[in-house]
Amino acid sequence: ADELEKVLRNMQKEGSRPDFITFAGNGEPIMHPAFHGIAKDTKSIRDEFFPDCKISLLSNSSLLHKKEIVDALYYIDVNILKLDTAIESTFQALNKPAHGIKLKNIIESLGGFKGQKTLQTLFIRGKNKYNNIDNTTKEEINALIDAYKTIKPDSIMVYSFERGTPTPDLEKIEVDELNKIASILKAEGFRVEVY
Repeated sequence: ADELEKVLRNMQKEGSRPDFITFAGNGEPIMHPAFHGIAKDTKSIRDEFFPDCKISLLSNSSLLHKKEIVDALYYIDVNILKLDTAIESTFQALNKPAHGIKLKNIIESLGGFKGQKTLQTLFIRGKNKYNNIDNTTKEEINALIDAYKTIKPDSIMVYSFERGTPTPDLEKIEVDELNKIASILKAEGFRVEVY
């Protein structure tokens, strides 16, 4: 809190302004044991110095079953929450979740969260070390549509990777194909942006 206040105070003095204050990183930001307090302090300090600046979060959505985490998300203006598939086998192959994390529970938790939520869906095909992966198929898209209807997101971000992947056998989905997927989702009534 002290460091954030110092940075924002200096920015205010210099006449510069942040577009966003974003919780992200290598790993899951909401795993921090004090995340609720950090989110609350960040909102308070932001309100003091730059009330129009948005606070955002990039999360893999795996901890939304915890009440303290859900309560913390209400301090965030833009919750960007991952959902790359609605099929368990694809989820296991693509996301490699920690033991005990089930896609069904994530979808239920996302649907139960009533705050602002933007879903972020990575589209990809190819092979990782052991599995073929393709979440661009008709079956995958239809399963995602069903999940999106349960979750009721404010918007959906559709994208493919920009940087290298852990294995060379994964294919980036090009913008034309992402736009086709987005048009299917838009036809179902969802607000969709392609990145």
